[in-house]
Amino acid sequence: MSFITNRASIQYAAFVALVLLTGISRGAPAHPQELSSDSLDRQTVDGTFATSLDAIAEWCNENGQPALGAKTRELQIARDPGRLTIFLPTEFAADEVIAEPANREWHERIQTARNACAQSLLDLARRKAETGQGGEAYRLLHECLHWAPDLSVARQALGHRQTEKGWQPYSERLRVRPANRPHPITKWKAGDYLLVTSDDFEIASNADEATTIHLAEQLQRWQWVWRQVFFDYWSNSKNVVRWLDGKSPPSRSSKKFSVFFFQNQDAYVKTMSPLIPGIEISTGYYSDDYKASFFYASSDVGNEATWRHELTHQLFKESISGVPAPFKQNYLWLGEGIALYMESLQDHGGWVTLGGFDSPKLQYARVRKLREGFHIPVAELNAMSAESLQRHPDVRRIYSQMTGLTHFLMHAESGKHREALITTLELIYRGKIKPDKLEAALGISFAEIDRQYGDFLKVSPEIISRYLLRPQDVTQLSLPGFRLDDDAFQAIGKCHDLIWLDISGSAWTQQRAEWLKNCQKLDQLYLTGSPIELGSLAALKNFPELISLDLSGVKIESADWTELGDLTNLVELSVAHSSIGDGQVATLLNLKNLRSLNVSGTQLSAANIRTLQKSNPALVLINSGK
Repeated sequence: MSFITNRASIQYAAFVALVLLTGISRGAPAHPQELSSDSLDRQTVDGTFATSLDAIAEWCNENGQPALGAKTRELQIARDPGRLTIFLPTEFAADEVIAEPANREWHERIQTARNACAQSLLDLARRKAETGQGGEAYRLLHECLHWAPDLSVARQALGHRQTEKGWQPYSERLRVRPANRPHPITKWKAGDYLLVTSDDFEIASNADEATTIHLAEQLQRWQWVWRQVFFDYWSNSKNVVRWLDGKSPPSRSSKKFSVFFFQNQDAYVKTMSPLIPGIEISTGYYSDDYKASFFYASSDVGNEATWRHELTHQLFKESISGVPAPFKQNYLWLGEGIALYMESLQDHGGWVTLGGFDSPKLQYARVRKLREGFHIPVAELNAMSAESLQRHPDVRRIYSQMTGLTHFLMHAESGKHREALITTLELIYRGKIKPDKLEAALGISFAEIDRQYGDFLKVSPEIISRYLLRPQDVTQLSLPGFRLDDDAFQAIGKCHDLIWLDISGSAWTQQRAEWLKNCQKLDQLYLTGSPIELGSLAALKNFPELISLDLSGVKIESADWTELGDLTNLVELSVAHSSIGDGQVATLLNLKNLRSLNVSGTQLSAANIRTLQKSNPALVLINSGK
């Protein structure tokens, strides 16, 4: 038998005392109204849970089980203030989630801590609901079940049903059957396609069964996420109070969202382009006319972001009764922006996150605003019709700005504008708001958004080192002018699939290059205006895929420029306004694969520039300073 000792003993005893004082036990959960009336907030709940886990981890270490101690601490979830963390329903009972038969005492301590956390969250959820914060309450109920999956009060409030095998968070399991009649839209023959139904979806598919089932499961998960993030769009806090009191179960829509799934892109284009002109340039599409989303099977995992984008349009449009074309004349920056925001989802298994400084499309928003200085005033954006925006010569840049603006409205100042944004979206979809009233509905003026937006896009080095949660998924990072520290570089070095990186203004040293050496797929690197340590350019040859390099504005000694001569794979190079001069012409001549070279504002003579051009006729030489 193991014994608790020293500081761990004191901490654990204090935690048990808290459990007893709040009426929490490992048995049947108390009714929310029976919990302590002491003021609870999110920080208190998280702090108490963290203290209890630390105490258990120390107990493990003192009893010769450091691996178990490490596992204990891993139960804590990093809470990035720049992200939403959304917990997904589970079918399992609590003991199945973290069962450790060989460590029964540890298991009991952990489960006590989890139950206490869940009960505190349940109490907090009720208080949120009673004070009109229905969305937060609804999300907390789901989080309760992450820590205590058998917490019946939360299960019943969310409309889950109990079976012999455990709790079931949906009313029907996936059903797959061959279609017994021709399809009126796609003209598929009877028996040539599948009908797959889940709790909220009906999918007509001529893709294989396994791929279609994967799509159905993902759609259901994403719909659960959407319902939590945008709870106040389709329900209200009074409903949460009724559900917690057991006065009524959550209602489920009898309507299923319609989805068409094609076996490949060719089948998608061939079938749908005559019906929806322009669909051939898309990787997925939601049609308001057909009240359906159209996708195709692909090995490109990036397509799933498009599926989430189009599904977001469908869920907003079909979850309430609204007007036919809410974004035709105005507001498209919000309608498209929120769908772009949902592409930021990162799946961690039992939970997902949305937002975050490393959100893929947010990187392009930074490029446009912070690097290129591109920004269309929000008032101007709001006045654009769908047609005028789609025809705008900078439409791609505008879409990047839309991404950044909706991230701002969802996360700036700890989500200060989030509730107003969701309410505003409901007003737009219902056709109950005029363009000149949008600022009042959002609770922030367009001019103020313009003023705050650039600062929102900036990230502190501490955020990068602490909240780069899934480095294995990161392929691009735009961090210009952030003056990154060593910890940030070490964190970035874990992004082994990184393709392009903008760390302009941050010092480039041999040590920092060493921390990035495992980013072997890096093909674009921006060091614009960066202080360059003597001898550190030689480290760039450790990136075999590097084809684009920006050294604009760097000031380094003449001898160090020769190290560029080893980067023979370079296709694009900018040394604009740098210290490069005529002494480095031989180095530039060695870069035989160059197709673009920017020497604007340098001391290179006209004669040597002509030499460069003559030696490489395929070279596009940019020299706006001459």
